[in-house]
Amino acid sequence: MDETVRASPHAGEETEYARIVGSILLVQSDPDTRDRLGGLLRALGPESAFQRGFTVTLDEHGRLLRSAGEVRAGQRLTTRFADGEVTSVAEE
Repeated sequence: MDETVRASPHAGEETEYARIVGSILLVQSDPDTRDRLGGLLRALGPESAFQRGFTVTLDEHGRLLRSAGEVRAGQRLTTRFADGEVTSVAEE
């Protein structure tokens, strides 16, 4: 068995790092790949979701609410839309 491979507990991490660096270099050198990935990032990003009508609701401390069960009556909420935000108070 090769001594360096056996002695390196993070060989998998080094391989992953090399793969990531290689991908970054490819994106930097290939404008078509860079443009496609940029478009994909924009399509999957939060601004795109807002443009499709989705909103994000935060509690009074600015924390993201993921479930109706996290909201209590009388709690102040902020809902963000593509074109702004509104503040509301939960009734139930």
